Amino acid sequence: MRPRHLVILASVALVLLAITVVAVVRSRAEAAWQAMQAAIAAVETELRAQPTGRAPLWAERGPGSAFEWYGRAAAHLPRSDAWLTQVDEAAAASAPPSNDLRDTWQAALSALRAGATATDVARPLPGRGRADAPEQVPDWLTLARCAALETRALSAGGDGPGAARCWLDAATFAGDLTHQGTLLDHALAATVLVHLCTELPETELARLPPEALGLLADGCARLDATLPARPDPRVDLLAMAALLQTTATAPGVVAWRHGFSVRWMVGAAVADMAEHTRRLETGADAPWSRRAAQLRAAQAAVRADDNQLLRMTLPNLLDIEREWRRMRASLRVLRVSLALHQGREPPDLADPVGGDRIRVDARADGVRIACAPLDEAEVPTRLFVR
Repeated sequence: MRPRHLVILASVALVLLAITVVAVVRSRAEAAWQAMQAAIAAVETELRAQPTGRAPLWAERGPGSAFEWYGRAAAHLPRSDAWLTQVDEAAAASAPPSNDLRDTWQAALSALRAGATATDVARPLPGRGRADAPEQVPDWLTLARCAALETRALSAGGDGPGAARCWLDAATFAGDLTHQGTLLDHALAATVLVHLCTELPETELARLPPEALGLLADGCARLDATLPARPDPRVDLLAMAALLQTTATAPGVVAWRHGFSVRWMVGAAVADMAEHTRRLETGADAPWSRRAAQLRAAQAAVRADDNQLLRMTLPNLLDIEREWRRMRASLRVLRVSLALHQGREPPDLADPVGGDRIRVDARADGVRIACAPLDEAEVPTRLFVR
């Protein structure tokens, strides 16, 4: 065969090979995309089946959507840097805030209360009209801090029941953030609730009247019963899918392992993350030492995956779940302390860190209430002194 004929045959073979490769890549990409869509549909179905109603922690049921009210509350907050500095300084001080500063957030706290008494906590899912969560975080945090400062001021002014109600409004808001919330929502809720618990030190509980203690004890028990055992990463899966699907191109992402098809790479990343999420449902209630080891192993496996998008979008479940356990421990230790301040027998509560029961030990200096340590340096604890 002449060399020219060999060149022609080789060229034809290369063209046929290229056509075959393109067909295979398109087929794989379409299969991955369909698998992703099926995973998204399954998660959306599961989440939409969840109830969207909840009872208030202390008040009569009110009208409207909780999150619409929370949005109005955030809109009432001043936006100036000078005002935010005043809030920061008031939060750092031990004294109650000034009356002038309190006047600036009364409209916001009125809307917060309306949200806390509303029973509808439905909100759109990611990709279906939900606002961008990172943009809301500063407002949500500021709103909760204002409520905590108002609680401090009401208590210092002798209105213990009013302080308890304001505290529970903020706690309700934090709990509502977990309803179909992203991992960022859960992290924010944990931050707010831990801060609220620190605003009720033992010295503060000791001077609260029985009505206020009763409001707090009942409200904390209801809140504890409604909080999830762990943050639910399924909403983040939808958020990741919505983000990646709108990316026509992926700058900086090399999809050579997926035939240079970003569509294939995106579909595979979302489908793999859905499977990764479902595997982590097992062991969610294990003691923290075992759960932390499971999460570390899962993160290591994803980081070793050849899908760059999967590695880039992996949420830090280890840190988020750790903070969630810390918040649950802080809340339950507070519940035990509230019972003691009321003169009641302490409730026998599960330890969300160690998996056993919260320890209540009488000592010479008081009653020590403690969970298992999250690590060597941190043990959620309180010391009740009669």
